[in-house]
Amino acid sequence: MAGVAVSPVLIGRQGEFEALRRALADGRGGVPRAMVIRGEAGIGKTRLVQEAIRALRADAAADDPPVVVATAQCVDGGDGAPPFHALRGLLRDLRAGVGDGLLDVASASPGVLRTLGVLVPELAEASATVAPESIEPSSDLVSDTIETVVERLSERFHVVVVVEDLHWADALTASFATLLAMTLRGRHLTVVLTYRSDEVARRTMLSGVVALEGRRDIEHLELARLSGAEVGSQIEAIAPGRFSRADTDAIAARSGGVPFFVEELVSLEAEELPGPLRDLLLLRYRGTSPGARQIVALLSVGGDDVDHDILLRVSG
Repeated sequence: MAGVAVSPVLIGRQGEFEALRRALADGRGGVPRAMVIRGEAGIGKTRLVQEAIRALRADAAADDPPVVVATAQCVDGGDGAPPFHALRGLLRDLRAGVGDGLLDVASASPGVLRTLGVLVPELAEASATVAPESIEPSSDLVSDTIETVVERLSERFHVVVVVEDLHWADALTASFATLLAMTLRGRHLTVVLTYRSDEVARRTMLSGVVALEGRRDIEHLELARLSGAEVGSQIEAIAPGRFSRADTDAIAARSGGVPFFVEELVSLEAEELPGPLRDLLLLRYRGTSPGARQIVALLSVGGDDVDHDILLRVSG
């Protein structure tokens, strides 16, 4: 089987899917909504958002405001991450969705237009009234500018703002995302934030997002691992009739019910782990303490089952 097998249907997420669809429908109807989706790596946060937005577009009636989806994709750039990277991506998505309408909105405020011209130079190039500048605007100005643009666009469009992987967000992006979710400045607006729950203890930037969970006006979805039966359904959807019950049970056990792991293991044709799965597991491994890494290394030599007393003697 070439490439990674992906289930053509969403498995085990019907309740979460319907909750997100309701939030999107409310935003389309003029009731701004915010939702926070959390879960471990590979659990299916992005897939859930994609499927719900696909359904939103399919359901949109001719008299509904046009749907514009803008994504701020946070990345693990370390100390070398470019400033405002995720928010620049969000602005570019907005421009792709509304075209010159973004400049029309911005032109109502010269300050907004200048800031946009710095963040996204092609906007300055498309406008005869603003020259590109080289000085980066302040964080507060950037946040206020994007909030203003989103608010004004939501009068004419259903704006869906998705901030993905907030566990990797810089301080500005995390602050912008939490503030937008709390204030919901806009008319036809839905804000969706996603982050890895297994990163909470190590990422100080998540403190503001976690604090949102105390607000009753913001809905929260926790994506759990799939059950054995759901893993079986996922495997059958990917490769109908290809795997025996024993094979399915083995994949369910090895994957631990994480959908991404299931897809990678279904695609596995040799004993060696696929690159993406290996990289993800190594990322988790490197994020543990030195003592934990030593134990994991010893366990990898011991095989599937290692007696606790033996491990204790070997590890010291």
